[in-house]
Amino acid sequence: DTGLINLGIPGAGVVQMRDVEAPLAKEADPDLITVFAGGNDLVGGKGVADFEGVLSELLDELRNETEAFI
Repeated sequence: DTGLINLGIPGAGVVQMRDVEAPLAKEADPDLITVFAGGNDLVGGKGVADFEGVLSELLDELRNETEAFI
């Protein structure tokens, strides 16, 4: 069986992805996680270093706390 859960929040930046979407993704126990990040942060004026740091935290959390292919 295959299912799809779209946890995307329109307009979300990487901080919201880490703080809101990641916990829901971990709870769902997925086999595959796709992450599409950066556009909203760029439009919102987030600095590259800040974006990179939070994205790194998000990916580390998903890698360490799920068995999903990311």
